[in-house]
Amino acid sequence: MAEIKVADISRWQNVVNFDVLKSEVDAVSIKVGGSDGGMYVDGMFTRNRDEARRVGLPRWFYWYKGGAGSPEEQAAYFIQAVGGLQAGEGVVLDDENEPTVNVDFDARFADKIKELTKLNAVLYSNQGRFVGNLQPIKDRNIGAWSAKYGTNSGNPEPPAAAAGILTVIKWQYTSRAVLNAVKGNTVDMNIFYGDVAAFQAYGAPGAIPAPSTPVVPSQPAPGDGYYTVVSGDGLIKIGQKLGMDWQLIARWNGLVAPYTIYPGQRLKVFGGATGTGSIPNNGATYTVVSGDTLSGIGVKTGHNWQDIANLNGIGSPYTIYPKQVLKLPGGAVATPKESTYTVVSGDYLVKIGEKTGKAWQDIARVNGIAAPYTIYPNQVLRLP
Repeated sequence: MAEIKVADISRWQNVVNFDVLKSEVDAVSIKVGGSDGGMYVDGMFTRNRDEARRVGLPRWFYWYKGGAGSPEEQAAYFIQAVGGLQAGEGVVLDDENEPTVNVDFDARFADKIKELTKLNAVLYSNQGRFVGNLQPIKDRNIGAWSAKYGTNSGNPEPPAAAAGILTVIKWQYTSRAVLNAVKGNTVDMNIFYGDVAAFQAYGAPGAIPAPSTPVVPSQPAPGDGYYTVVSGDGLIKIGQKLGMDWQLIARWNGLVAPYTIYPGQRLKVFGGATGTGSIPNNGATYTVVSGDTLSGIGVKTGHNWQDIANLNGIGSPYTIYPKQVLKLPGGAVATPKESTYTVVSGDYLVKIGEKTGKAWQDIARVNGIAAPYTIYPNQVLRLP
């Protein structure tokens, strides 16, 4: 059987050299955004999409399922954010924020995708989460893109069919691939079981335009720290409306040049429609220890990590170092916690959370672990 190598690309890979990447992989899966903590567009999506198209790398686009918005709203927001599909571009739902795949959510998401694009959505998750009655998913999805966190350390051999019902068409065999095209981070690498033509056959048969009506997801109450983009908005204009520094808004939302936004997009502004964007500091500080990340410090100290970054003038890629003294947005001086857990074979974050009595999401944040939440035996995790 033919096989091709597919790299998973998002803002975590920073600025990718797609001219080099084209010589290292056969195709890419590009993160569009997600709904974990409010619907958002990945800060590097526009560049990654445009660069992949420029160099002619076959591509799928994926959406990280979260708790903000209904399945239908998330699907519509996803397709709106893509900005229209070109021939061969496929769509994927990444469902990994619950102990098992959410069959009802996934089916409804897939139905909305089908309504908007006429395409079937591929489903991505950890192999262990493909449990329960998966028939509704099989009825709507072409196949499963599967991973097995903690043991996907390089073996490209295909796993068993997901729960014996879904065909595994793509296998994430490592989360630690090193590519010349990517500096400063590793890459999730996958095997697609088929050639490039088969990969593209899961995508659009021709151009599919974005929905003509801007997607406006369910909004929180006014003044809670979000702003919804309207037609004609730009970051500078929004900053002027709210009396805020537009560059702060960009950093809070992971936006980078060319700072693309679109109607219906919800932006974090941390102060509501009347906010000034200022971040107070009452003299509280935190001293960085080895292994710290800004997100982990945010969890330990009870502050938003973006606020900590902005207060200390730290921009992307958000580099910090041991013994660095960071100002905090108020509160008492924080002291680091030293409670740890050593990963054993078969562990995954949900399981570790059950063992330790900690929320798995907090464990991920403390250790700077992002989707697809890959861990490995003997890794030492700090506990919140």
